[in-house]
Amino acid sequence: MATGGGLGQPAPAQTDDATWLHRFFNSVLWTLPGGDFSATMSASQSVSRVGSYTWGYGPADTPAPPTNLLARMGITSACLFWEDNSSNEAGFIIRRSIRFDTTTFIEAGRLPPDRTTFFVVPLESAAFYKFRVTAFNENGEESRPAEAEGTTHFAGSPRPSGLMAITRSKSSILPSCLRS
Repeated sequence: MATGGGLGQPAPAQTDDATWLHRFFNSVLWTLPGGDFSATMSASQSVSRVGSYTWGYGPADTPAPPTNLLARMGITSACLFWEDNSSNEAGFIIRRSIRFDTTTFIEAGRLPPDRTTFFVVPLESAAFYKFRVTAFNENGEESRPAEAEGTTHFAGSPRPSGLMAITRSKSSILPSCLRS
């Protein structure tokens, strides 16, 4: 928490501060206001006397977050693709918002490591959605998701004549859902 002129004095939240509503102010919200509960202990530290203790967050703990998330929207679907920046992930968690509600997310699926595309179905036509992808491993889930958004097409709009899947390496940034 940021402090003002003296100890215990409040101050406005700064970028990436944790607040009642935000995991990282002013971009990533908690699933529930006040924080997300996990029954699994993520760390422990024995404290035996009065003193100053510091708990750190190391890059080896959880995987690096994915980046460059893009959403290619269809009539009732979205094709997501992103860049994998980690070598220690156990997989990815894909979440999508509820129709027009960009603060409530539900899990759309999970993928094994080194996968960088996901097809989200079903979605409602002519609806706005936000998507989040996070990497996870045995130490937990990366707390800064890659985000993208888009609006599905109207049901009366022309459908693509076909979709094509492309196998990619981690270094490739080619989209995997292409109109033919």
